[in-house]
Amino acid sequence: MYCPQCGDRVSNDWQVCPHCSAPLVKNARRTRESDTVARSSGVFSETASKRPSSWYYGIGVALIAITFVLAIVLFVVDIFDSNPDTRLVVPGTHELYFDDTGKYTIFYEYQSSVDGQGYSTGEYLKGVVVSIESEDGTRLVRISSASGDMSYEIGSRAGKSLFEFEIEEPGAYVVTTEYQDGTSTPEVVFAIGPTFDILGNMLRSFGIGFGGFVLGILVLAWVFLKRRKVRNEMEGVYSNGQMAAYVSPKSRLAVTLLAYFLGPFGVHRFYLEKIGTGILMLVTFGGFGIWVLIDFIMAVCGEMKDKDGKPITRW
Repeated sequence: MYCPQCGDRVSNDWQVCPHCSAPLVKNARRTRESDTVARSSGVFSETASKRPSSWYYGIGVALIAITFVLAIVLFVVDIFDSNPDTRLVVPGTHELYFDDTGKYTIFYEYQSSVDGQGYSTGEYLKGVVVSIESEDGTRLVRISSASGDMSYEIGSRAGKSLFEFEIEEPGAYVVTTEYQDGTSTPEVVFAIGPTFDILGNMLRSFGIGFGGFVLGILVLAWVFLKRRKVRNEMEGVYSNGQMAAYVSPKSRLAVTLLAYFLGPFGVHRFYLEKIGTGILMLVTFGGFGIWVLIDFIMAVCGEMKDKDGKPITRW
């Protein structure tokens, strides 16, 4: 039995506390325990406030997802930027203006259309000579065979690489094409566009995606370790099963499995009796995959909560 005034232990048959002279009642011990639980609850709440929000998991997942999508988008944009949009009917002489320096590729476009006229000239072409020089005739551009066998099909257009050259200074250039035997037929279409550096673009995209992945994993790891440390401190506040009042009776394994296999349909949230968010997840197919991924990570880490806000930590 404890004194409700000073908290010191006293005998059950004493009427007055010998330490503070406070009157003793039969339920003094119960009062003592209630005060202890109240003080523990305060410590519990204070400790809980130190942990980062579970939505930080979303930041980690978003970093991974956004950088992955960005890497793919940049790679696709690079492909479209290298699209050979400049088309010439050859043999003949054409004046072109190059705004950017860098490497360019000349494609033989055997399926094409220029000024409303269609061209279908077969995949093989021989005996064509190409020369490029600046408009003032002071710079001759070196032309070489294409280093790789590149081909494309864009709608009704199809072509394959023939030559490569590099523009060192922007400006106007004269492109001359002719057959080696001096004939002027057949007329075919050449297309010119920036050379697509597939290796360089892949490395850049991979670097962006991998960097975002590492950053996202670091955020997820930090949130998990920080929240686990705080949870351990919270569990230390209570003993003899008192923590049970603050932990959900729902199965962590069940939530994890449901989120993994049926997450896009919100089944794990229906299991937690979170009907509203379950329906929302169902109609958005798991929040377009991102929301269900966050839920799955939180379930694995023991950070999901039931409808009463209690963490689901028991396997």
